Amino acid sequence: MKSANTEVIQRLRELGSEVREALENSDADKAQSLLEQGWELIPEPKAEYDISISKALASIRLMAQSKKPKLAVRWIDELKKLPISEIDAEPDFLMGVAYFEMGDLDDSFAHFDRSSKMSKGRCFQGEDKKYQEFYKKHAAGKK
Repeated sequence: MKSANTEVIQRLRELGSEVREALENSDADKAQSLLEQGWELIPEPKAEYDISISKALASIRLMAQSKKPKLAVRWIDELKKLPISEIDAEPDFLMGVAYFEMGDLDDSFAHFDRSSKMSKGRCFQGEDKKYQEFYKKHAAGKK
């Protein structure tokens, strides 16, 4: 994979600070716009750049936990175009978070289930307990 140049990395960091500030001010639309600006800094084809996956994952996390979690779908769509490792639980976990926050509990469970099985439950460590509680409750009902 290719690495983005230092100027791109630095600008992405600056935009990341602006995104977090926008979200602290409950301005999800501005945060989404700033995330878009950052995405445009990554050269095409984005799948060839190592930063693309981490950028998409961070964008999913940020927007899923914003007051407008449906904005995370944009980043889920981008992530699906990238070469994600089949043994990485984080993408599925974050998609589970996004769908949970949107109220799509069936899709949320499916992604949490995949990430939990892949990581042997470690995907929930350090995360909001509500995700694991939902998963366990839903999994108990599926048996």
